[in-house]
Amino acid sequence: MAKPKILIVEDEWIIANDLKTSLTNSGYIVPSIAATGSEAIEYIKTKKINLVLMDIVLQGEMDAIETAKEIISGFDIPVIYLTAYTDETMLKQAKKSGAYGYLDKPFKDREMQATIELALYRHKMEKKLKASEDQLYTTLISINDAVISTDNTGLIIFMNPLAESLTGWKVKNARKKRLEDIFNIRLDEKGKGDENAVSKII
Repeated sequence: MAKPKILIVEDEWIIANDLKTSLTNSGYIVPSIAATGSEAIEYIKTKKINLVLMDIVLQGEMDAIETAKEIISGFDIPVIYLTAYTDETMLKQAKKSGAYGYLDKPFKDREMQATIELALYRHKMEKKLKASEDQLYTTLISINDAVISTDNTGLIIFMNPLAESLTGWKVKNARKKRLEDIFNIRLDEKGKGDENAVSKII
């Protein structure tokens, strides 16, 4: 199994090099160290990276939160913050950026390795789940049956094209509406229906 490649984004070179040594001793590959967010982005554009360890306080035009958002959403690479701060506002922003965790400085090798392995595992499972969801979505929009999916309160979350055609509703307009509001069941030839039919089915 290939060793994970980890990019370090840290503007303090002594810390960065100590971290590189720790990672290398733990069996990871550190192909480069970036000092700024923009430098990290440029590197990731051309090189294969499995994870980014990034100081939460970075110098330069791009701060760490902005950099992490771009790395996670644009390149699908997990990010772990390195921080010597416990400021609540900063931690809230870090959570919103989609980061996979953070390590308090100074950190121990075992703690660092556990956090990295958990982040890599979580990312792997998320990719599998996304692939499974994409496959299910493709199946549902392709089958010759009308499919309407709701949450456990009866609010619509999905409709395939045939269901849209039969109900006259587009999924973007039907989403979060109650199933009985758009799905009217006719029970006889006169067009009469049972108002509670959907509830009975559920």
